[in-house]
Amino acid sequence: MTVLPILAATALAWLPQNAPTQPAAQQEIEAEELESTDEIITEEEMATEVTNWMAPPEFVEAQPTVTEAELRYASEIDLSRALSAVSAALKDCQDLRRQIEERIGDRPGSYNVHPGWPRSYAKCVTQRRADLGVVGKIIEQRRREIVASGQDEGATRLTRFIDRLGARYSQVKLDVHAEQQLINPFTRYYNTGEKAY
Repeated sequence: MTVLPILAATALAWLPQNAPTQPAAQQEIEAEELESTDEIITEEEMATEVTNWMAPPEFVEAQPTVTEAELRYASEIDLSRALSAVSAALKDCQDLRRQIEERIGDRPGSYNVHPGWPRSYAKCVTQRRADLGVVGKIIEQRRREIVASGQDEGATRLTRFIDRLGARYSQVKLDVHAEQQLINPFTRYYNTGEKAY
């Protein structure tokens, strides 16, 4: 009867005086502090981020970024903003293409991506080209108006601004053209799973 208390007392004597009462792994978890709340994802955010690629996209037709009616009387600053809007919309098209590429993988896209998604991408890029055409037309109209108005000091400054807009327009045009050249190779990749671009 007295053996058990003696064994218990002996076992306690071997423990360090400041021995932790919790396992070491548990202490490390408790000691680790959350550095940022940015990594926390709520259920609602998760539901909105998860895309059902086998279902068709909500919209295949891309919406125009700019219209000729809203740019007809736009200032030069507004034209610069319109170019920025077209460039940002093109980046959205590129992001969509990359997401679809990641989803396709090594097998044909028909296994895991609804054909509406590549069509949505193609329509997006085609619409960006149309948007750019609208902005380019207005910039050229402004250039002709300035030249026709005479070459005073104000017109010269305005011409320089329009020239800078023209240079920026050319860069966005190159970006749109490069993305448009990817539509057919991307479609082949979707159909075959073989990426050749």
